[in-house]
Amino acid sequence: MRSTLFALSFGIGLGVTAASAVPPTVHVTWAGLPGPLEDFDYFIDDTDPDFPNVELVRERLTWRIWSTDQDNPGGVGDIGVISSPHGADYGVTLEDDFGGAGARDVKGIDLDPTNDIWNYSQLNGGSISGNLIGDMFLQTSFPGSGGTALGFTIEGNVSGNIDLRRGVGFTIQGNAVGNITMVDGSGFTIGGAYG
Repeated sequence: MRSTLFALSFGIGLGVTAASAVPPTVHVTWAGLPGPLEDFDYFIDDTDPDFPNVELVRERLTWRIWSTDQDNPGGVGDIGVISSPHGADYGVTLEDDFGGAGARDVKGIDLDPTNDIWNYSQLNGGSISGNLIGDMFLQTSFPGSGGTALGFTIEGNVSGNIDLRRGVGFTIQGNAVGNITMVDGSGFTIGGAYG
């Protein structure tokens, strides 16, 4: 009797969480026309397709970034690190077209212009519906501009460090375990435990 080995394909519950079937799509725009051009005004690095990084190049105070993912609840996607490593001023809002969360989980927000004397960065609002799983840095210029999180909410937990000048309406609804450095914390709240 001759036997043949067939590879059977059926699910066995091993406690492994599968990656998203379709990677998130990161959307980047700014106020005004014409809109920004990918690979010129900003770059998206999808080396980790589940957490694409966004690097802002062109100086703008009206950047708006959001991520969509059809496999996640509410269609909100993840983002890797949002960075601005150039000598310019940057303002970012994490918000979709309808005022909803800009991302589910974010690996980091590093708005750190290279000219730390004259340039600054700030968060102009929006929210993360999940967790900030890395650091957040906002640059203050020498004259004292920027370094502010204005009306920004993290609905989940923060596991990294936060370094900014002011948190005006800045809220962490979950727990925070990293160091928080802030010159003016008026209007800053943590809903969960800290430390």
